[in-house]
Amino acid sequence: ETPSDMMKYLRMAADAKFDYAEYEYAKYLRDKSPEDAKEYLRRAAEHGCHQAEYAYGKILFEEGDREEARAWFERSAVEDEWTQTRVGLLFYYEYEDHESGKAFLFAAANQGYEPAREVLRSIEQGLNARIVIGVCDLFYYAGNILDERSEDMYSQEHQIDYHGIDK
Repeated sequence: ETPSDMMKYLRMAADAKFDYAEYEYAKYLRDKSPEDAKEYLRRAAEHGCHQAEYAYGKILFEEGDREEARAWFERSAVEDEWTQTRVGLLFYYEYEDHESGKAFLFAAANQGYEPAREVLRSIEQGLNARIVIGVCDLFYYAGNILDERSEDMYSQEHQIDYHGIDK
């Protein structure tokens, strides 16, 4: 199918109130029509898409509506450890609600999310944990790029024998 067909079906799913489709459509609209993107994010958030809840909260936070943003952040951090970590950092540093911030961070750490554990260690040592999470993100994204490129570099086409060394 062509990209225009895919967008047609995405829009149909979004208009049928499929939460993740609304979220994806909002991402597509972000640069083209920010107000429409915000509306689709709101809809997706109201329909329970936790990625949209977090993204919509970020927009509200940046617009200065910190209390409504806080409610969306809390909703978004129910089950996803990445989101729990980000919300924990927001609460700890931006809202200066250390107790709630740590509760979200502990929830993520208890699910085995190593960046949350590192953030908690940093806080205990009096360091700025936002720097730690930035470094963790950097390694995560760099690792994904290397992983994708190594597949191409060491594919069967190249017939390279690295004596069992994997990517």
